[in-house]
Amino acid sequence: TGSLQPGSKFVQDKQSKDGDGWSNEIHCFDIPSGLWTVPPTTGQGPPPAVGFTFTRVDLVRAVFFGGVNAEIMRSVADVFILNFETWHWTALLPMEPSQLWPVGRCFHTAFSLYDPDSNPPHPCLAVAAGMAGGGTPLQDMWALSIDEQYWEEIPLRPPFTARWWHTGGVIHRSASQATAVLFGGCSDNPTKYASPDDLTCMAQTTAVDLVLEPSKAIPGKSTGWTASVRDSTVLAMQMLYNQALTHG
Repeated sequence: TGSLQPGSKFVQDKQSKDGDGWSNEIHCFDIPSGLWTVPPTTGQGPPPAVGFTFTRVDLVRAVFFGGVNAEIMRSVADVFILNFETWHWTALLPMEPSQLWPVGRCFHTAFSLYDPDSNPPHPCLAVAAGMAGGGTPLQDMWALSIDEQYWEEIPLRPPFTARWWHTGGVIHRSASQATAVLFGGCSDNPTKYASPDDLTCMAQTTAVDLVLEPSKAIPGKSTGWTASVRDSTVLAMQMLYNQALTHG
């Protein structure tokens, strides 16, 4: 397979005529030198996958979540944490069968609820939307407490449009306030179409304002983050209003 990383795997796409497929290698790009490296890793890392997210949550850790596990060709909700100081992978598993956990998904977005550069004492990963098994678009948001190792679903009021294959980013306004912005993607179930070319992508922008309310935090169950949603229509009206104020 031409794999460079010891212990890595490669799963070939059976439909590819060129030998394409999926791997679970880690490659690092050093910006000052402009060079790529392949660091040796230890521990239990993720399988070859596609449609996952890999998100830095503090100064030394990043979280791999979800995607399609290429070994079983199914959307999963697996969590793997990589420590950049030791290059060691840790798999995060439910501590009990009844533990709350998001549904498996791919082509979602994820971001840190705290500014990773601030080295937060209680880092949290947020996951938004995506596509579940059977091609079902999702319209939910979940938060993962990294150190306490539990998930919670963040209620969305009002709910945003179900989507997958979208992009997203986050603005950290303070230690207790952040705004996530989701843009584009698809809201269709791809299994209903004969060809991916028939899918319709949307240009909708959604802002999710997140506020940390310590009074609502419950150790081991809830981080205390709450959310309110603004869709494209509301955002456009606010932009026009701000322009009117600016121009008198």
